[in-house]
Amino acid sequence: MHQNYYGNNLFAPENFKYVEINKQPAATCDNFLNGVLNAKNILCSLERSLKKTQNYEDQLLKCQCKHFHTTNEQHVFSNKNDSSEEKCVSSRSSEDLANDWASMNVVCLKYHYEELSARYDVLLREYDERCNLETSHKETISRLRNRMKRNHTNLIEANKALLAVGEKYMKLRQKKLIEKEWFEHRIEQLKQRIEDVVRTAERARLELDDQLNNCHEDNVSLSLLVEEVLLRLYYSEEDTKQMKSLFV
Repeated sequence: MHQNYYGNNLFAPENFKYVEINKQPAATCDNFLNGVLNAKNILCSLERSLKKTQNYEDQLLKCQCKHFHTTNEQHVFSNKNDSSEEKCVSSRSSEDLANDWASMNVVCLKYHYEELSARYDVLLREYDERCNLETSHKETISRLRNRMKRNHTNLIEANKALLAVGEKYMKLRQKKLIEKEWFEHRIEQLKQRIEDVVRTAERARLELDDQLNNCHEDNVSLSLLVEEVLLRLYYSEEDTKQMKSLFV
C-alpha cells in the first residue's frame, strides 16, 4: 500500500522558503504567485486522493480478511455437517453468495484503485511540470537579478567617471579664468605704458617743434639732422599707434 508522505505538517508555512522580489514587473510576480497557488492546489488534491486511496486499500484489506475468514468457516462448517444434505446445500448457497459479494467488492475496489492510481500518476506529472516551471522562473529571476547587479555596477562606474571628468573640467575652467584675468591685467598694464610712451613722444615732438621755431641757425647740417630726428619720431609714433591698435 502507498504511504501518505504528504502529512505531518509538510506544507506548513515554516517549511517554505520565501523569495523576496524587489522591483519586478507586476505580471511576473502575478504569474509566479499563480504558479505557486496552482502547485499548492495540486498538492492538496494529491493529498486528498492519497487519503482516499488509503481508505480504499483498507477496505480492500478488510474484505480480503473477511473473505478468508468466511472461507475458513465454510471449510469447518462443511466438515462438521457432512451428514445433512440440506444443511450442506444451504451452506453452499450462502457461501456462494458471500463469495460473489466479496468478488464484486474486490472488483469494485480494484477498479477504484486503478482509477486513483492513474489519477495519482497524472497529478505527479502535473506536479513535476509545475516544479520545472517554478525552477525555470527562479532561474529567470536569478538571471535578471545578476543582470540588474551588473547594470548597477556599470552605472556606479559611469557615475564615478562622470564625476572625475566634471572635477577636471571645473579645475581647467578655474585655471582658464585665472589666466584670463592675468592676461587682461597684463594687457591693461601694456596699454597704460603705451599711452605713457605716446604722451612722452608727443611732448618731445612739441618741444622740438618749439625749439625749431625758435632756432634761426643757418647751419644746413644741423637742420638736416633735426629733420631726420623729426622723421624718426614720426615713424616711431606711427609704430606705437599700430601696437596700440593691436591691443584694443
